[in-house]
Amino acid sequence: LFDSSDWKAVALYKAGKYDEASEQLKKDQTALGAYNQGNALAQAGHLEEAVKAYEKALASNPNDADAKYNKELVEKELEKQKQEKEQQKQDNKEKQEKQEKQDKQNGESKDDQQSQQDQEKSAEQKESEQKEAEQKPQQSEEKKTQQQQADEQKSEQSQASKEEEQKAAEEAKAKEAKQAEKPEEPKEPKDEKAKSSAAQVKEEPMTEEQQANEQWLKRIPDDPAGLLKRKFKYQYSQRHHSNN
Repeated sequence: LFDSSDWKAVALYKAGKYDEASEQLKKDQTALGAYNQGNALAQAGHLEEAVKAYEKALASNPNDADAKYNKELVEKELEKQKQEKEQQKQDNKEKQEKQEKQDKQNGESKDDQQSQQDQEKSAEQKESEQKEAEQKPQQSEEKKTQQQQADEQKSEQSQASKEEEQKAAEEAKAKEAKQAEKPEEPKEPKDEKAKSSAAQVKEEPMTEEQQANEQWLKRIPDDPAGLLKRKFKYQYSQRHHSNN
């Protein structure tokens, strides 16, 4: 609420409104006004402008120890900020160079790794091809041996089959020759043969008496006429016994 610019500037400075205070202090062209303006600018962070304000105050009053002291203090802060800025710039540069170097190393490592993988793959492929080339003649030889064995087995089977056929033919031929040499047995009359067949169909298991008769008949002398009579009598007795 002050009408005086000097008092108003002091009030703004005390309230922490340094930018507004420095604007009010511009109106004061005295050494004190320049000094106060330098303080307001320094508090607001405008260090370079603050140094100029202190220089203006010292130009009007070179013996102003406060202006000189504040000027040196602000200049030191400016130098410190400048060094920090340069250091930060250098650090950023080194960091960037380090990152680029690392990227380059990673790229080279990746290329080397890829090259090594390609070489290993090529070596494996070459070894695989070599193995296949070595196995091919062996497989071909094994296949040839198996084929020869199969052919030999087939030939042996064919030879054995021929020998069996020849043997069977010889046996059949010998059997036919033997049958041809055997004298033909006398044929029984048709009626007698039929009766004998009918009797055999009706025959039952022989009793002990019948078995004894059978043994007795076998001891009869080989008299064809007598034997034939006894045979007819025996068959008649069997039929008679069966009917009873």
